[in-house]
Amino acid sequence: MMLEKSDEILKKITSIKNDFLAKRKKIEVEFFKNKKGLECCKKNSDLTDLLIRKIFFIIKGINNFDKNFLICAVGGYGRKHLAPFSDIDLLFAYDQKISKKELRVIIEFILYSLWDIGLKIGYAVRTFEEINLFSKKDQVIKTSILDARVVFGSKLVFNKIMRNFVEEFTTDSKIFLKEKICERKKSIQNLGFDYFKNEPNLKESEGSLRDINLIYWGLKILNISQKKNIKNSNK
Repeated sequence: MMLEKSDEILKKITSIKNDFLAKRKKIEVEFFKNKKGLECCKKNSDLTDLLIRKIFFIIKGINNFDKNFLICAVGGYGRKHLAPFSDIDLLFAYDQKISKKELRVIIEFILYSLWDIGLKIGYAVRTFEEINLFSKKDQVIKTSILDARVVFGSKLVFNKIMRNFVEEFTTDSKIFLKEKICERKKSIQNLGFDYFKNEPNLKESEGSLRDINLIYWGLKILNISQKKNIKNSNK
């Protein structure tokens, strides 16, 4: 694995950056013309997917990374609800066959390139095994996996990880749903019940986007659980 000379990399990154910014501006213009928020968010998500893949393929001599390395979108980005100034939440997942040195070079190259473009990035780095292990211990991590989708890497590997996640997930799906509801109630209590604020928190306060997210997660949890039950009953 290697990187080209720095001036050649800079030239490629600049070209990718300019193309990304021009297309993002076009999406913005279309939004103010058509006022279609979800369509705008989906286009932003798809454009960001393409950006990450282009940056990744600047690196030369990558062997078997399509099987041993995944870049996953999580959070709002994973749901393709990427607003223009939202954080881009990424999960870098890898097989331990990849050396730590190689892994660090690749992840740092991707992150620095995205930061240079001016994007806000939230990220985690986990082995394939750690994804399920950590999700058992932390419901925030479990929720992020619930929203995950693959941006780069083998879909077969990703689907296998998700199947393992679902196997674990369905054993306590009702408990998980109750935990999410309790978590939301506590969050609202911590914010306070002032409904007459001049600037209400459209993301976190009661009746906000977080409640819409909770409904989405609840339906997804129930859907996964029902599918699992149907599958077991047909055996």
